[in-house]
Amino acid sequence: MSPEQVLADPLELDIRSDVYALGVVLYQMLARRLPYKISPRLPEAVRTIQEDEPKPLSTVSSRYRGDIETIVGKALEKDKARRYSSAAELAADIRRYLHDEPIMARPASTIYHLQKFARRHKALVSGLAAVFVVLIAGIIVSTREAARANREAATSLAISDFLQNDLLAQASAANQARPNNKPDPDLKVRTALDRAAARIAGRFNRQPEVEAAIRNTMGQTYTDLGLYPEARTQLERALDLRRQVLGAKNPETLKTMERLGYVAFLQGKYPEAESVLGNTLEMQRRVFGSEYPDTLKSMDDLAVVYREQGKYPQAEALGAQVLDIRRRTLGPEHPDTLASMNSLAIVYRNQGKYEQAEALSSQTLGIRRRVLGPEHPDTLRSMNNLANVYINEDKYEQAEALYSQSLEIRRHVLGPDHPETLQSMVNLSIAYFAEGKFAQAEALDNQVVEIQRRVLGPEHPKTLSSMHSLATAFLAQGKYTQAESLDRQTLEIRRRILGPEHPDTLSSLDDLARVYAAQGEYTQAETLFRQVQETERRVLGSEHPDTLSTLSAMAKMYQQWGKYALAENYAAQALAGRRHALGSEDVYTMVSAEDLALAYQSQGKFAKAEPLAREALEFNQKEGPDDWDRFRAESLLGASLAGQKKYAEAEPLLLNGYKGMEAQKDQVLMSNWYNLDLTRDWLVQLYEGWGKPAKAAKWSKSLQAGNTSSTKK
Repeated sequence: MSPEQVLADPLELDIRSDVYALGVVLYQMLARRLPYKISPRLPEAVRTIQEDEPKPLSTVSSRYRGDIETIVGKALEKDKARRYSSAAELAADIRRYLHDEPIMARPASTIYHLQKFARRHKALVSGLAAVFVVLIAGIIVSTREAARANREAATSLAISDFLQNDLLAQASAANQARPNNKPDPDLKVRTALDRAAARIAGRFNRQPEVEAAIRNTMGQTYTDLGLYPEARTQLERALDLRRQVLGAKNPETLKTMERLGYVAFLQGKYPEAESVLGNTLEMQRRVFGSEYPDTLKSMDDLAVVYREQGKYPQAEALGAQVLDIRRRTLGPEHPDTLASMNSLAIVYRNQGKYEQAEALSSQTLGIRRRVLGPEHPDTLRSMNNLANVYINEDKYEQAEALYSQSLEIRRHVLGPDHPETLQSMVNLSIAYFAEGKFAQAEALDNQVVEIQRRVLGPEHPKTLSSMHSLATAFLAQGKYTQAESLDRQTLEIRRRILGPEHPDTLSSLDDLARVYAAQGEYTQAETLFRQVQETERRVLGSEHPDTLSTLSAMAKMYQQWGKYALAENYAAQALAGRRHALGSEDVYTMVSAEDLALAYQSQGKFAKAEPLAREALEFNQKEGPDDWDRFRAESLLGASLAGQKKYAEAEPLLLNGYKGMEAQKDQVLMSNWYNLDLTRDWLVQLYEGWGKPAKAAKWSKSLQAGNTSSTKK
């Protein structure tokens, strides 16, 4: 068992535990005994595995000194972060050794390469020269190794001393008691980190490597806690020190640089993140090659930055490249491979490729639940990503269940203010909204916006996204003043930070246009919609989901405005685009079919309206028999039949359609209530044309009452 396995914590286990087991097997094959003598007493056995170092292989046989000993030692590292990251990496180093090539488990110095060259090309080097080269090389290497060992020992001792006396010792009330500090029996990690950070300055003036290592670790810890400004401070100093001491191309320097770029991304500083990660990646590719683990990490991070800036083709190309390499070199269940799968699935979703997104997200979640456990942060991210796809596919109940489960776990594990907890709250509010639970969505969004403004800042992309969600909840409930104010704030910030053509900026402009349309301010709405539509066609493409959604919204606006020919034009464009991009068996395609049927109906083109309304009704009876769209399609079909004087066939369709929509009125946007007024009007026309004036009068009164209630703001 590996050191992390004996702790019995499933969250600590991953493929590197298997690498440790392979190291044990390899050690036993070579030494003909186990790395440790394990006591039959469990506590003593656990201590041995966690603390005792295996006896060096060179003590068993001198022929194991060097590469073999180094390979086995790396596989048996106590700290799993220092082991080979996969069985494939271990195998690759063994293969290099067998071919007399430099192994990755040790620094590839010039002398080291020279030794390997001499061994591989004996025919080119005379016996005496080879002996001389190896002898001199051995002296130099031994000297350097001794110096390095002494330096590492000193560094390890200094770090251990700092952690013990400046960080962990703060758990003691006696050590906490200072003039400006009161003992805290429930000292939080954040407080301990802040106090330790304040003590670093000046402590390691003669040991810059030590200071850099400590600051790098603290920066990563601050990042994990969601404290990005503090993380940035530590990482920037660590990067400066490592550049001075180790050089700009050193692996540790580049790791710190990559972490700093990722923190810039987490802070929403996307151009800076792209620049830092792009420079890091360029240097890593040049120094280490495209398949080096650190290179792949930077590629993965840069793909995420591309995605968040709406640069989807670049994000997909880079993400797919990383995933292919990691599957081939690390295996399908390695944590890094799963991270690439997760990222690529998000890119698919953002481009409207929902089938590909669901398949990849579901596969990733299944593996992470099995390998990492249900409460691991990566498992929770996969739950949220799959739920996001469900939302796009209108699988709202499945989405709500996943969001609720992940929110509960994150609140318990990460705390209520952690960015990922907040993201779960945002996601759950989206599910509430999709299900028509607008008041619940508003309440949750209000909480999130308040916390994010305080924790992340008022202009952070995630804060703006939550503001967008809250404004949409206001709009759904007819709170137009609040919706307009919040949409204006969000639009102004996004224009300034992201630019006028970013998808998020266009989304805010589209939101504001919908608010104007809902209030009957059609001229302002039309101006904004046209701006959005023209830019989306150029930037996103004519068949992107956002572009088609805007066309659909414009069709609805012109319909309510009474400009039926324009409503027909935009509804026809939206329907054609959705049939081509999504197929006929899609809920959004059928919404556009209903919109076009309504435009035909309003112009007296009843025979054209009938087949579209019938197609939509048949689809919705199968896919969503109790949904609003089913009853809307039913009333549309009834109206098209009534217009053709097929009154007996039309009456039950209109009555049932009206009854179904009325029952669900509170679960749809208030701006959609006009469909109820339309259906009442069609019933009046039906009974008047059918020669039933009493029933026509009854529905006429209902229409007048409905007009008052449905337009209330």
